[in-house]
Amino acid sequence: MYERHPRVRGERRIRAAGRQSPAGDLRERLQRIHSAHSIDDELDRLTATLQLSQRQRSEVKVLLQQHQDRIQALIDGNPHVTDDFLLKQIHSISDDTHRQINALLTDHQLMLVQQMQARMREEGRGRYIDSLRNR
Repeated sequence: MYERHPRVRGERRIRAAGRQSPAGDLRERLQRIHSAHSIDDELDRLTATLQLSQRQRSEVKVLLQQHQDRIQALIDGNPHVTDDFLLKQIHSISDDTHRQINALLTDHQLMLVQQMQARMREEGRGRYIDSLRNR
């Protein structure tokens, strides 16, 4: 899911369960991914793709903000855990958020989610698709 970076001389690395990354690198990438800007982008994408109503849009925005807050708390509260631990916890948080969002959708919108999943599967983003499938 995340790219591996070549070793740079003098760079401290964390190695856990076969995953190697520069110390802090994953956390920095997660900070960029889970920003306020990304919430608005994701909300706009979901609104357009799933044809969300204003009520659904408002509820999804709250869920996306909670998602970001939970991930930020995880990152801030666990400075010495492995990348694998962080990723597993983030996937769990994301799975929960996807289930909550799916619970707000109509049958037609759930069909649109399935179409979105098919496109993502073609792009090789299967992990994300699997979590969306859990309603």
